This record gives sequence, C-alpha cells and structure tokens, in this order.
Amino acid sequence: MKTIKVENVMVEQLIQDILSLSGNKILTLAYEGNTRSFDVSEEGVIGYEENHLLLFKAKIISAMHSGGGLVVRQFTKIMYNDRIPYKNIYAVYLHDDSYHWLPKKSVEDIHCIDANTGKKLPLEKAVRCLDFPN
Repeated sequence: MKTIKVENVMVEQLIQDILSLSGNKILTLAYEGNTRSFDVSEEGVIGYEENHLLLFKAKIISAMHSGGGLVVRQFTKIMYNDRIPYKNIYAVYLHDDSYHWLPKKSVEDIHCIDANTGKKLPLEKAVRCLDFPN
C-alpha cells in the first residue's frame, strides 16, 4: 500500500489552482529569508528546465513546513497604454503543511509596502490585486 503525504496532496492542489489561471505567470516564493521565482508558460509549464517543477514542489513543501508566502503574477491580454499587459496579483500564505489564498485587501497591503522603509506605496498602474477566483 502506497502512503501519500498530505503535503504532497496540498502541493498538487496548489499547482492545479495556479494552472487554472490563464496566461503566463511568475511565481515568487519567499520563506526562511530565501526568495525564488519560477516562470509558468501559458501552456502550464513551470520553469525552463525539466527539473524546475520538482524544484518548485520541493521549495513549496519547505515553505509549508517553515512558513512562507507565494505571490502569483498573472499576465493578461489586456494592455495598459497599448504597451504594458495588466497583471493580476494573488498571494498565498504557506504554513502547517497547507496553504491559504489571501483576500484582495491583504494582497494589496503586502504588494504596496516598500521593503526597505516599510512605508505604504501606491498601487502600480496596470496592476490589480485580487481575491483568488474560486
């Protein structure tokens, strides 16, 4: 009988959630003072090398154990000033071998803080902080 760890199920569900979003995406994972980004193609391929999916899964599991966060930047086909694609921003809280999508207000609060000063910044043009669509 094969044992499936709960964390593996949670990671697979999180990946399915992310892949349910259309378009290209950038995933930025932060945990234990580390930051790592992964590109996701419109076709749902994570990274550019074969091992990037496994690396992403391993990093997510580590973040679920230690606590961390994941920001998902979804690039849309809607253009700002006919040049810059609108980006939808979602955020995930990782902890206790699980994950939770953050509400729009929390995503905006996180996204609009200057990392050096801690001061609130205005939301960038062509950026929308959103609740994850259910």
